[in-house]
Amino acid sequence: MSTLTQQEDFTKIDKLRQNKFTWPKREKTVWLIGPINPYIPSGFKNKFFLFIDGGAKIYPLLPLNKRTLLMGDGDSLSHKNQSLKNHFHFLFSKNKNFTDLEGALNILPKNLKNLHCIGFLGGKREDFQLLQFHLLEKFALQKKTLRHISLYSSKKKLGWLLLTPGTHLINFTGNFSVLTSKTQQINLVGKLAYPGKVKILSWSGIGINNESKSNSFTITCEKNLWIHFHESSRQCPKYVRTLVK
Repeated sequence: MSTLTQQEDFTKIDKLRQNKFTWPKREKTVWLIGPINPYIPSGFKNKFFLFIDGGAKIYPLLPLNKRTLLMGDGDSLSHKNQSLKNHFHFLFSKNKNFTDLEGALNILPKNLKNLHCIGFLGGKREDFQLLQFHLLEKFALQKKTLRHISLYSSKKKLGWLLLTPGTHLINFTGNFSVLTSKTQQINLVGKLAYPGKVKILSWSGIGINNESKSNSFTITCEKNLWIHFHESSRQCPKYVRTLVK
């Protein structure tokens, strides 16, 4: 277990990663498990998990030989779970000047294609909620191999999806909204309430409240694009597939 102090930057995290842990060369999908009502997704046998701080409380539910990585400063672990810090590959100082999520994103493999996040939606800290959306989009801009980032709610539904530039097939029936931090033109194809090409302005309401009326639709975006799947929807998206990157 290695400890990082406030004065040490992400270069040191990279150095520690090289000394303590090596990503499997074929590991292109990672599941981040955060502290807000975390759970283990079904079919976990072939998944790689990175437990972030309080998310580590469900780490004992996995087999001992499961591929895992644990990190954080321990401040979101309950008193009875503090002993789990002994399993942390990276133990951050509580006086650090970056978030646990920020530290985790910094050590993910360079060839990452898909990132799934559980335990990051909801909670009492709205400042953390806003910051993590910014951190994830910043991360997506840096990872050229990345296809999409999925954020799941405590109800085990896909709540938010960050798509990178390209054409994506989304298996979903129900209501959704699209948002962008950068003005761009998108193209929605399928049985939708509002299909076709449309220019989405930065943080505008143009893409709010669309509806998929069939099993799937495709969306082409020029830049990173957020999709929010409404909780009232009849189903959770079963899969997201990148057709053109």
